[in-house]
Amino acid sequence: MVPRSPNPPSDRNDEATRRETIKLRTRLGDQLIDVRVLCKRADRIQIMLQEGAHSVFCELKPTADARAYAGTSLGREIIYERSRKDVEAEIASRPASDSDAPSW
Repeated sequence: MVPRSPNPPSDRNDEATRRETIKLRTRLGDQLIDVRVLCKRADRIQIMLQEGAHSVFCELKPTADARAYAGTSLGREIIYERSRKDVEAEIASRPASDSDAPSW
């Protein structure tokens, strides 16, 4: 079964928001990956690895100690090394229309 790709929020026309990227670290090998952010909220970050026909969607959730966000993609664990407080501060510093965007 092929997963349905999310629809980007239609009310977000800001160029910077549509192209926001973050760096993730893989659990094994310590490789850094640039990924595109689809939706960033304190309780989850939805991302897209690669673009086009071979894109993969993933959801990162805060770890138990709230020091990072973690998720899995194609059997590999990926980590966003920012705390929940850091992400909340980023969201608060953006205009209200960006932080209130609906989930895909």
